[in-house]
Amino acid sequence: IRPDARLILVGDPGQLVSVEAGAVLDDIVGPARGAAAGNPLTDGGSTAGRPVADASPDGRPARGGPENDVPAAEAASAGSDANSLPPGGLADAVVVLRRNHRSGPRIAAVAEAISAGDADGTVTALRAGAPQVTWWPVDAAGPGATDDVRDRAVGAGRAVFEAAAAKDPAGALAALARFRVLCAHRHGPYGASWWTRSIAGWLAAAVPGFDASREWYVGRPLLVSANDYGLRLFNGDTGVVVADGPGGAVAAFDHADGPMTYAPTRLGTVDTVHAMTIHKAQGSQFTDVVVVLPPPTSPLLTRELLYTGLTRARANVVLLGTEESVRRAVERPAGRATGLRERLWGDADTLRP
Repeated sequence: IRPDARLILVGDPGQLVSVEAGAVLDDIVGPARGAAAGNPLTDGGSTAGRPVADASPDGRPARGGPENDVPAAEAASAGSDANSLPPGGLADAVVVLRRNHRSGPRIAAVAEAISAGDADGTVTALRAGAPQVTWWPVDAAGPGATDDVRDRAVGAGRAVFEAAAAKDPAGALAALARFRVLCAHRHGPYGASWWTRSIAGWLAAAVPGFDASREWYVGRPLLVSANDYGLRLFNGDTGVVVADGPGGAVAAFDHADGPMTYAPTRLGTVDTVHAMTIHKAQGSQFTDVVVVLPPPTSPLLTRELLYTGLTRARANVVLLGTEESVRRAVERPAGRATGLRERLWGDADTLRP
């Protein structure tokens, strides 16, 4: 990097931290995130003297320009003394983008409350979230908890299977992107593997022709778990098995230039992905999402996990979990003592969210 280069880091510090050590982006943003969170932009209002674009006809904020990007120190100066940051230095280099363009306003309201660590606000937003947000405040492993999810999963899986059976890779991939069950755990009644087996069983019972007894069955959703540079398939890519000729099948994956199909024998490590972990879902979005929360005693239940799961949905999200689990998640941010935040912010670090 040249001495006169300008480095711009873009990301969401509210999401899950990396698998490896550290929480670099959250440490860099530091208290600036909390300062700006205390001064949310609202339609028709203004923050720190900067105008806010009017709402679009569907009620979502209009796409704005640079006038909607708020430097953290400037946003803090419009708030209370408790949210003040000294001007200059790193505070002037952090810009909080508050316009949401990836999900509806109800989902965004829940995400805002979670990110702010506001458990009461999160519960209120969840209860008021219909029709975009549906909350079933029950134990996901309890009796009857899966009934609503079953109907949604069967409807989504049927669309994938019918397109795959019709030898339509593009249609099958598009259908696959419309729905996903996301779990905190890998195993057990709250885990992705349990839900994947359950959904496959529901589909076999409800969809004529669906047969999950073979390894490469038509309609099988796939998740790549290891990079293959030769095939241009990478960890986290999703695909689906589609029919190809009499009794044959190929695996279809999306690429920039359209769907690509591969003989199943060419694939490396892939998993069946009727459901997946929230960690694996980072970087992806789906039209509709079901988030399965574990019990409040789970060590994986954190604010970042709940925020990441809910924000994978573009249009609709169903949250399956008790109020105790929701509150526990919101009140428990992931903590990693790296020392980077303190070195960057020093005495200004008084607003840890």
